Amino acid sequence: MISSKATLCKIVIVIATVVAVAIVLLSPSARIQQFAGLYKPEIETFQLRNGMEVVLFANHNVPAVTHMLWYKVGSADDYPGRSGLAHYNEHMMFQGTETTNSGEFLKMVSGRGGRANAFTGHDYTAYYVTIASEHLPLVMQMEADRMLHLAPTVENFTKEREVIIEERRSVIENQPSALLAEEMQALLFRNHPYGTPNIGWMHEMQALSRADVLAFHKEFYHPANAVLVVSGDITRADLETLARSPLFVAKRA
Repeated sequence: MISSKATLCKIVIVIATVVAVAIVLLSPSARIQQFAGLYKPEIETFQLRNGMEVVLFANHNVPAVTHMLWYKVGSADDYPGRSGLAHYNEHMMFQGTETTNSGEFLKMVSGRGGRANAFTGHDYTAYYVTIASEHLPLVMQMEADRMLHLAPTVENFTKEREVIIEERRSVIENQPSALLAEEMQALLFRNHPYGTPNIGWMHEMQALSRADVLAFHKEFYHPANAVLVVSGDITRADLETLARSPLFVAKRA
């Protein structure tokens, strides 16, 4: 049988251990300060002649970069009666250009150990790629290509429209809380674009066409309406060289 004195000793030891751990975790030790000082981004900005703004967060700790292209257009810019158009265009950006096939962008990125995705907000649409820095020239070339030469097939437009419709069913219409949030947003922003869901209203999404997307893309997807953000292992000089290359600054035909 364990004595009360032994039990008390064990309790004291446990409490002392907890306090010691808390002190180590909460106090600004030299080790914590050392790790905190590892990442001190060098933030630089410049603008290209074609109007594109460029932001660089240099960080040379890892030989990788994240390339983000932010377009100053979102669901608030959907044409009247065509809600969901910005989001639809986001999907079509992965469906091929005049020289590439549907899905090739993602295959080129994943085949080099990278990952890519995109998202649409009310006032922006953003596309990102995280990949080894040696592949940044390829990523920038592919981004310029789909910005200026988007050309999915008619079949891909039809297929992807069904994809976004199914996305609405699963994300919104099968979720009571999402439906409530959507209705509340519409009430809060009556007669304002923010009252329209980013993904669009179902009946308007079903009427979206290839012509709608191409007109929207031509109006909003150009260098002067974009901000390029690059974070990672690259210098300003190298990024400027890439950003000013003919492939990246080419104009839409």
